[in-house]
Amino acid sequence: MKKLILCFATLFSITISFQSFAYYPEDLNRLLTTNSCEECNLIGAELQYAVLKGAILRSALLSNADLQWADMWACSFRKAVLNNADLSFAVLSHANFSDAVLKQAVLNQTQLDRTDFRGAFVENASLIRSSLTYSNLKGASFGKSDLRWVDLSHANLTRTNFSGAMLQNSNLTGATLDTTYLNKTNLEGAIWIDGSICQKGSIGYCKQ
Repeated sequence: MKKLILCFATLFSITISFQSFAYYPEDLNRLLTTNSCEECNLIGAELQYAVLKGAILRSALLSNADLQWADMWACSFRKAVLNNADLSFAVLSHANFSDAVLKQAVLNQTQLDRTDFRGAFVENASLIRSSLTYSNLKGASFGKSDLRWVDLSHANLTRTNFSGAMLQNSNLTGATLDTTYLNKTNLEGAIWIDGSICQKGSIGYCKQ
């Protein structure tokens, strides 16, 4: 009997845990009908190919959400939480991710030109071959993230943390580096701010 009670208790606990990590259908419907859903629960929502240009998602919960190929140009994700979310191939140019959290998020081949990442936490994320030209990453943290072949030309990287990040073959032409943290950052093959190529052994600095 005790084993049976324990079994039901465990099942109940798992069910409650699962429900707490599922999006609210009413919140998803509100987003799709009004293009706005601040402080909403959209955890795990499937929004592949969604067209939500200019949507307002401030402080929304979007962890584990699937936003692949979505068109979310100029959306506001300010202070939103997108841990483990997949935004690969999405259009997010001119979006606002200031103070957002994107730990372990996937943003491979994503359009992020002129995007605001000020103060964002994007650690252990993947942004392979994404474009962040003219974006503002001031004070953001991309520690241990994969930014290989990323285009950061003319981006503001003031006080940006790239500690332990992979920036091989990235493009930093014309970027602003002021108190930028590059501890153990791999810059091999990257195009430096002056157009020169960082040579083999460029760890923590650009070896020219």
